[in-house]
Amino acid sequence: MYTVSDLRQLHLEVSTRCNAECPMCARNLFGATAPGLTETSMTLNQFRTCMPEDVLAKLEVVDICGAYGDPAIAPELLDICRHIQATSPATRIRIYSNGGLRTPKWWAQLAKIPDITTIFAIDGLTTNEVYRRKVDTDKALRNATAFIDAGGRAQWDYIAFAHNEHEIDAARAHATDLGFAEFQVKKTARFLRPLYEPAPELRPGDGIGTVPIYDRTGEVVGELRPPADERLVNEVVLWARSIEARAEYFDEFFDTCAVRCLALDSSAIFLAATGHVYPCCWLYVQATLPELYGKHAATDRQVHDLLTDTGGPDTLDAAEHPLDDILTSNFFTAVENSWSADSVAGGKLKVCSRVCGEGFSAYRRQFDRPDLVP
Repeated sequence: MYTVSDLRQLHLEVSTRCNAECPMCARNLFGATAPGLTETSMTLNQFRTCMPEDVLAKLEVVDICGAYGDPAIAPELLDICRHIQATSPATRIRIYSNGGLRTPKWWAQLAKIPDITTIFAIDGLTTNEVYRRKVDTDKALRNATAFIDAGGRAQWDYIAFAHNEHEIDAARAHATDLGFAEFQVKKTARFLRPLYEPAPELRPGDGIGTVPIYDRTGEVVGELRPPADERLVNEVVLWARSIEARAEYFDEFFDTCAVRCLALDSSAIFLAATGHVYPCCWLYVQATLPELYGKHAATDRQVHDLLTDTGGPDTLDAAEHPLDDILTSNFFTAVENSWSADSVAGGKLKVCSRVCGEGFSAYRRQFDRPDLVP
């Protein structure tokens, strides 16, 4: 795909732990943490081993955003950010967090590290905790304020749902008052999941417009729906709704679409909290979901099985193998070769078609401004 000398972006997961229990997050299953998830956080020493300084020095952007956890929960996040900045002063660091962890003092310390932007995921003023379950909204706003007041650049991301769309204007005004540099409404594409992979948490009759909310005992306590205002809905969700799209339709598209890899285009890799390197977070999640869910739910095993067939996850461990060897490993090569397969059944990776297939823009259409899509 590319060599180490080509790398310009790093997507870094520093922890698989999280304070939140968001219903659409892959780490949760029926309201509780997925039974197979290994909860861990990366240390500074682990990061330095996995990401040598000569590689780090060439990076333009480091996005610290966990697939399974919130970065702020990592005990050594400040040290990791300071190391990145000291090694590569021109590298921009972007941290994605729900903001409900740590103290204002800690967030003020983070703000003192140059070239850091924090994207705070806060989905409402009084309604945030419907989706960001277990997050203290007042605490998140206090932490964001401390970060901004200490000189940090902050962006407020707001996922629009039916239950919180009425608060968007008030939240935008509040963001301006607090000093946020950006306020962006996010149009989630996760309502489409039943059309492309097993969705074990859905109930009979649920479609692309309803996702149940479970408490930790597995009881349904509410549901998520897209906004009534169609301007706030991901346009691919609207399109699928309008044609009453079925899974078979999507399967045909995934078989035939051309894949234009976003990771390849941006010269990026994903480093998991465990120290394993993948082309992107999407492949990481698809490779690990079968182990997270285990026997409790059906999952798309395509990437997991491909990784098993090409040597297993140990071959991607950056603590044990040089990055050059990982980027030219059998798994990375097989991923790239899969794009030329004639169908998903013939080896084309469905997740690559879904995220990077030309003509299927659900991921890119999360924001009105394409430059804000990580």
